[in-house]
Amino acid sequence: MNHSTITTPLNPRSGARVSRRVTYGARARRFHRALLEGCGNDVLLDGFDRLWTAGELARRWSGAATPDRDADAEHRALEEAALSRDPGKAATLLRRHILRTVDALTRLP
Repeated sequence: MNHSTITTPLNPRSGARVSRRVTYGARARRFHRALLEGCGNDVLLDGFDRLWTAGELARRWSGAATPDRDADAEHRALEEAALSRDPGKAATLLRRHILRTVDALTRLP
C-alpha cells in the first residue's frame, strides 16, 4: 500500500460516486490489512484474511443499508492515525469503523 486512502470510484461523466465495485473491495481489503501488518503477528493476519473473505457479503449489505455513510472519511482518519503512529487513536477509530458496520447489519430487516 502506498499510504493513499481509498475512495469510492467516481463516474467520469457526472463526477458522482458509483457503486462500490470489486476493485474497491480489493483496495479496502489491502488498506485494512496494511493497518494490521505492523503488528508482525501472523496468527492475527491469518485470522484477518479468513474473516475478511467470510464478511464480504455482510460489508456489501452494510453499504447498501447506509448509503450516506462516508467510509472514505473513516478511512482517511484511520490512515492519519496510523501514519501519525498513534495506536490508541487508530484502535479507537478502527473499532468505531467496524462497529458502524455491525450496527448497520443489526438494523436490517
